Amino acid sequence: MESVPRRALGRGLESLLPAQGEVVIQASVNSIRPGRHQPRARMDPALLEELAASIREHGILQPLVATEERDGAGSWYELVAGERRWRAARAVGLATVPVILRSADEVSRLQLALVENLQREDLRASDRARAYRALIDDFGLTQEGVAKGVGKSRSAVANTLRILTLAPEARDALDQGRITEGHARAILGKGKVGAQLALLRSVLRRGMTVRETERLATSGRHKSVQRSDPETEELERRLRNALGTKVQLKRTGVRGRIVIHFYSDEELGSLVGTLLRASDCFT
Repeated sequence: MESVPRRALGRGLESLLPAQGEVVIQASVNSIRPGRHQPRARMDPALLEELAASIREHGILQPLVATEERDGAGSWYELVAGERRWRAARAVGLATVPVILRSADEVSRLQLALVENLQREDLRASDRARAYRALIDDFGLTQEGVAKGVGKSRSAVANTLRILTLAPEARDALDQGRITEGHARAILGKGKVGAQLALLRSVLRRGMTVRETERLATSGRHKSVQRSDPETEELERRLRNALGTKVQLKRTGVRGRIVIHFYSDEELGSLVGTLLRASDCFT
């Protein structure tokens, strides 16, 4: 099999692959337990069945990654990455599976599981948001720390975290694939739950694009602003993507102001840091 150059791998993914000379053990399926920080809240039964069929025919091509755990009652292996392969292996009746043993602290376990899922089969946006929130709340990471750990920009992490503030019905629609993340970010711009739901219903009923949703989300507010101005809308979009939060550009003739929204003290601190670093580039 042709080797994959390390530089082509996603950040952190190389930690999931065997190092040169590293031993891959055959561990009993029954000695393995799911990871305590598995970020995927739900696994698609149809996709698991497809994976099981592949394993039945070809075996497991990519080893699982686990840590060895012990207590007074004995020892076991706790998964860091590869829970789908482990579940599929159990479904087809395999007695053992290939495992790479790692020594990983709690943060690394969640980060590595996230990296594997993001590389192989995208997590639902809400699953990613919950995992990012766990890294921040349970392990004290900043948004920048999360971004570095999973190979994303800080603004991407911030945008994903905002999904947790979506109205539940809108989050369900996102999880079910009825709307995209772009739709979800536009819906978040409405703020109040009732307004979010009204916009969601319009999107679903009319089959609106993300751009159409963004325009509808901003219509009816700040009437002094020329919302039909494509240049203004494009500047707002670029600022939102760069800062990872809602940004409004309000113009009155050639004058105006930029309003940057934040939703927590931590997000304010991250925004201030981003803006100060940007200002350093011009000094």
